Amino acid sequence: MTPYTLPPEELLRELETDRSQGLRAEEVLARKQKYGENKLLEKKKKTTLQRFADQFKDAMILILLAAAVISFVVVCIERNWEDLFEPVLIVLIVILNAIMGVYQEGKAFNMRSEHSLFCIGFFTNHKLDWAALVSALLVALVLFTPVRTAFALVKLPGRLYLIGIGLILVPLAVMELSKAFGLTKHQK
Repeated sequence: MTPYTLPPEELLRELETDRSQGLRAEEVLARKQKYGENKLLEKKKKTTLQRFADQFKDAMILILLAAAVISFVVVCIERNWEDLFEPVLIVLIVILNAIMGVYQEGKAFNMRSEHSLFCIGFFTNHKLDWAALVSALLVALVLFTPVRTAFALVKLPGRLYLIGIGLILVPLAVMELSKAFGLTKHQK
């Protein structure tokens, strides 16, 4: 039987029910016992460990891990233990990236429309605003503190830093313009 293809009266007859009164309580219980609950089966959720392992399926992550292994092998062959910092740093960065990926995936899964980044109104996307601010502060940290020398970073001309700060602010500008022109709609 394919219920959606039957006329309503024939379907009611087939299901042995009445249009105005529905099923009797006893019949509901009997059908529940016979057919089970009227629920869709839920897909089994991934564990946190499975989601963490999934973070390592990305090609770039695999390339970084391969680079760390090669670097570690070179350090072991040459017995130059001072260079062990690089492979350890790469592995730590990859693990940190995986942890952040699991965290963000969880946040995205739990996101509800009223908490969406795409709210209507000027500068109502607080998460986007904070992301831009933190990015700009990181650029300032590298520019004006000993962090630059600690990581042996090359000082760039000021105009390149201004371009970088401009690029940090691009998503903010695009978001606000798309809201202004009605390209982004908030759905509740």
